[in-house]
Parts: sequence; C-alpha cells; structure tokens
Amino acid sequence: MQYDKVKKELNKLLEDMKKLGNCDDDDPDGYGGPKMQDAYDQAVEYSQKQPPEEPDIRNRSSLLARANELGAQVRDGALWVAAGVGGAVLIALEVIARLLGLDLRFRP
Repeated sequence: MQYDKVKKELNKLLEDMKKLGNCDDDDPDGYGGPKMQDAYDQAVEYSQKQPPEEPDIRNRSSLLARANELGAQVRDGALWVAAGVGGAVLIALEVIARLLGLDLRFRP
C-alpha cells in the first residue's frame, strides 16, 4: 500500500511538471539541463514500475532468496548482514530471520 501511495504522489508530481512545460522560472539555481532530464527520466521509469513481490512466508526458499536480494547471507546458523545496512532493510531482514528461526548477526 505504501508503494502505491508513493507511486501515486510521484505520478502527480510528474503531471504537475508536464503542466509547467519548459519553464525556467522554477529553476532559479540553474539545476536544469542534462542532470534535470536524467532525474526526470528516472522518475518516469520508477512511476511505471510495479511493486516487488512479497515473499511467501510459508516458503523457506522464498524467504532465503529475499534475504539474499537484501544483501544477507546464511552462515553458521545465522543470517549475516553488513553492519552499515539501512533501517528499512534491517527491519525486513530481522523479520525474515525470525520467520526462519535464525539469529541476525552483523559482519564488519
């Protein structure tokens, strides 16, 4: 639901930008040009992406695959993750570790 909410907000911002056209009045610091076009193109790309599939919590291999996608590895009966991992990823890995019955440990 959160993904769809943010996607809807992004689409609204893209529509607002289209209405402004090529107006430089909203770019007082001169951030336009190639960098602005790249950011716009990336926003359009993300606005069209579907949310990632949720792992099937009943399927151990699905949970392990998702943990690997998030940068974790199972070793010595624990789910190991890099020490500097971001908050949202850390929360997801903590949930996966609990569902798998594994300890969550940090590697340097």
